[in-house]
Order: sequence, then structure tokens, then C-alpha cells
Amino acid sequence: MGTSTSPSEQYDNPTARYVYVRMCSYHRGLNLSHKCKNEQACARAGRLAAWLEGMIEESEEWFVMNLNYVSNRPGEEWRNAENSLRIALSGIREMV
Repeated sequence: MGTSTSPSEQYDNPTARYVYVRMCSYHRGLNLSHKCKNEQACARAGRLAAWLEGMIEESEEWFVMNLNYVSNRPGEEWRNAENSLRIALSGIREMV
């Protein structure tokens, strides 16, 4: 019998992992009977985590929208996400 890896363990970037686990248990595939109460927030967290991990590219509009979102969140990991978004907006593509 093999061991399974939780989806959050697939993220090497600690900020991406932090953002990913902010999604509900349904959208992380852990509890398929859970009823998500905020699908937009889960989708935003999933896309942000994927971008932070370098899995996807996003548009300038997306950076601005997410910068507005993360800049109002407390905590060091949200500051790391904010800094990554600001760097990307300035034209320098660099991960935290």
C-alpha cells in the first residue's frame, strides 16, 4: 500500500502552501461532502497559490485585483504574497 501526498504538500513555496490551505476542504479534495460557502474565495486562493508556485501565468488585471485582496489580509505570509504581486507588477517576475 503506497502513501498518498496531500495536495498542499505538492507546493514547495511556503507562501503558496499557506494560501492553498485557505481553500475549503471540498476544494482541496479532502472532504467531498463539505458544502463550500464561498466558491469565489476558494477559486481566488487556488489561482493565487498556483501562481505563487509558478504553475500558471496571469494578466496584469489579475495582479492588481489580487494585490488589492492580499494587501488587506494580516500576517507575514500575506505580506510575502503581496510582495510577489508587487514585483510582478513592476515587470520583474520573481517568486518569493
